[in-house]
Amino acid sequence: MSREEERAEWDRLDKEWDQLSKEQQAERLTQLHRQKRAHDKASPAAEMTGGLPSTWYHPERYSPHDLL
Repeated sequence: MSREEERAEWDRLDKEWDQLSKEQQAERLTQLHRQKRAHDKASPAAEMTGGLPSTWYHPERYSPHDLL
């Protein structure tokens, strides 16, 4: 997937997210959090990136090049 396609996909997801009500956003976050915790419990060596849980840093979304 090219960088432009990735950016278009993230933009589409952001728009979908913005259209959800606060309650729907909260439900979705809770669901994602439970999935992540279940995945982390299943893999004893949970991925860490620079001392932070992988859920807080998304290299596929944020790149140092975006800051230039």
